[in-house]
Amino acid sequence: MTTLPAALTGEALRRCCDPATFRFKTTNDLESLDDSVGQERAVEAVRFGVGMRHEGYNLFAFGPPGTGKYSLVRRYVEEKAANDPAPFDWCYVNNFAEPHKPHILRLPAGRGASLRDDMERLVEDLQATISSTFESEDYLARKQAIEEEFKERHEKAFNDLQEQANKKDTALIRTPMGFAFAPMDRGEVVNPDIFRKWPKEHQEKIKKTVAGLEEDLQKLLKLVPQWNRDQRDKVRALNKEVTEFAVGHLIDALAVRYSDLSE
Repeated sequence: MTTLPAALTGEALRRCCDPATFRFKTTNDLESLDDSVGQERAVEAVRFGVGMRHEGYNLFAFGPPGTGKYSLVRRYVEEKAANDPAPFDWCYVNNFAEPHKPHILRLPAGRGASLRDDMERLVEDLQATISSTFESEDYLARKQAIEEEFKERHEKAFNDLQEQANKKDTALIRTPMGFAFAPMDRGEVVNPDIFRKWPKEHQEKIKKTVAGLEEDLQKLLKLVPQWNRDQRDKVRALNKEVTEFAVGHLIDALAVRYSDLSE
């Protein structure tokens, strides 16, 4: 007959420790274990893998959930990173000449994030500064002066042609289609029906005069697009001048902050 072991009481199923023997107040005071208990080969494999400095190698930790795989690998990766030199920060910046080929900057560790934040603040400052600059009374007055300069140039050119035509008993008339010349008599435009009753010699003289004036008008009209371009160029030059003056100190301050970098 088989004899069974003596039954254990509930108190005997667990080990009791006297808290008075502990030399710490909470487990937060204890140092973490350097290695995972019973995982010496796994620890050695992680150390070896983390030490590989070549590309293309990976760590694959396999095991039941809750066994500390992630914590183990992370701890050794962080230790390795703490002992190795900090890698450079690499930043891509816009290439205004060729936007599809951005420039790359190599910066000391941590300076990349600093540059990013500074550039974001710079953009905000530029938006506010440029907006207020182009709404200032000084800028609007200078722009208006340019517009009036070319407006006067247009008006003077057409007024001169008008005076030239009037001296030859001809009027320069604006129409929905552009400009036209008409004969005049005693300072008044002549009705076409009346013009046809004039002597043929006088009609031919007027027609010849109109033909010459139309040539002068065409020469003048060919100058108008160039004058418009000249006006836009002067406005662009003004915009460039006031923009550089308004934002130059912001960009200069940023350049000084990063002047210690060689690249």
